[in-house]
Amino acid sequence: MCSWVPHYPVPVTIENLTPDFLAFWQQAQGRPLPEQEQLWHELYQARHPDVFEVYQDYGGRLDRDDRLAAALVCFPAHLSTLEPLIHQAPELVTRTAEATRQVFGAAPAELPFVLMVGFFQSNGWADLLHGRQTAFFALEQFTTPQALEITVAHETAHVLHLGEDPARWHEHDVGEKLFKEGLAICASEQVVPGLTAGEYLWFGPGFEDWVARCMERWAELREELLRGLDQQDEATADRHFTYFPDQLGEQGERPTRAGYFVGYQVVSHLTRRHSLGELANWSPTEAKEAVRQVLTTLPTLNR
Repeated sequence: MCSWVPHYPVPVTIENLTPDFLAFWQQAQGRPLPEQEQLWHELYQARHPDVFEVYQDYGGRLDRDDRLAAALVCFPAHLSTLEPLIHQAPELVTRTAEATRQVFGAAPAELPFVLMVGFFQSNGWADLLHGRQTAFFALEQFTTPQALEITVAHETAHVLHLGEDPARWHEHDVGEKLFKEGLAICASEQVVPGLTAGEYLWFGPGFEDWVARCMERWAELREELLRGLDQQDEATADRHFTYFPDQLGEQGERPTRAGYFVGYQVVSHLTRRHSLGELANWSPTEAKEAVRQVLTTLPTLNR
């Protein structure tokens, strides 16, 4: 079964897979792992093939069979936070989407979302589903409603920004990606105010040491990204925006996902003169040239 949330002031549609997940888990809990895997496919994944095709493409470098087995082992410990969040999520998504639309000053347009439970792979992302730019949220990755709220604002910003023609933005262009991610982070800061930089950059608390490391290495990060601003290969983009756990806490390593921190600093600087709505209307060329100018003229950060 698949439930839909009715339209609110902003036309939000939510394809909600979580009732099917709960129905699956009701039958699967306590059974041997092979039986759980079979029930997952029969009662849950097979009922939503289009969503799982996007989900698996999004994490295509992962061995999803191993991920599913590991997730099934983890679910019992997460149900106490997951089930309440499943029930709160539709209203939270709708409310946060409307707040994000208002921050951008965008005209009401249909905003499609997917709520699901996945393999503890990613918390949220935006991608095409049925030909529409759609925001996806994997609820097993969240422990608090506030973390989900930050992520909803972030991904809604991507959907509003990319609009009906996301292909005009190059997926792996470093300069464009700095702008896109910085814009989404600044949107979440305006929609869910009063938190720390680490919470906006990581969708939850506990990363202030990482923020401090990024600030300490600002000059190095700034110069490296300026040199590679026009690169468009996936490997370079991954170096700046993909999470490498072994680089999170090592003082000798460049901070993982540092591109998010740099993008946040750049767009925060731009919002001193421009609203998010104005920035969202810039072309990819205008956006990247603005990123280049800020990085060139911002040698130090205010602490």
